[in-house]
Amino acid sequence: MNLVAKLMKELGFTEEDVQKHTDFYNKHFDEWDNTIYEKTITRITHLINFLDKNYWLTKRFDLIKEQINKFDEIIDIGFDLPYLQIDEYITNQHCIFVDKYASAEQVTKIILEEGNYSIIINDIDDEAIVQNIQEKRKSENTALLCIETLEHFHNQQRFWDIARIINPKEAFITLPIGPIIPSHEHKYSSIEEAREYIAQYLAIAEERIIEPEILIGNNSEEFKLYLVRGNLHS
Repeated sequence: MNLVAKLMKELGFTEEDVQKHTDFYNKHFDEWDNTIYEKTITRITHLINFLDKNYWLTKRFDLIKEQINKFDEIIDIGFDLPYLQIDEYITNQHCIFVDKYASAEQVTKIILEEGNYSIIINDIDDEAIVQNIQEKRKSENTALLCIETLEHFHNQQRFWDIARIINPKEAFITLPIGPIIPSHEHKYSSIEEAREYIAQYLAIAEERIIEPEILIGNNSEEFKLYLVRGNLHS
């Protein structure tokens, strides 16, 4: 049984349910907000998109995959799903998965069952989040991931404050370029604007620009994804 079928069976969804939700999610970015992530069916949609190797979302992780074996621990803020384990790029590294929504934990426990990982369900603004992360840590040789998440935070500075406490060896961050959609709190109109913002916090070592062939909203504005690897400024 493949992972998608396993999740549908465990969570009680039909193929028709999943197809309908996936079509809505993928084609109508401007019609849903962050509450969609409360739904376990959204996690199934994310998995379907990720497993489609021709889909642009899979490319988010190419740079991370190239670097991942340098680290003993991964802290993934807004992790959504255990993507690197699904692709078997992480085997022995300890992972700390952090997300606001319990749906991420519910689905991940079905996918992984057992493994060298911890899950923390906390809002980024929750005062307990730092302590909860630090208590789970097993190594200082850590990579911090924040992939397609930072734009969802109302208070982005809170993330950077937490990142400084974690003090990772390297951080991997993405920002969306283009139209603002209801699930995003922040807009970046150009690569230059996104780079300038990230450079306030990170000494950029490498960057990638992902250009999916999709348009968002009635204005048909093009969307891009800016991915960077770097070290936090002291």
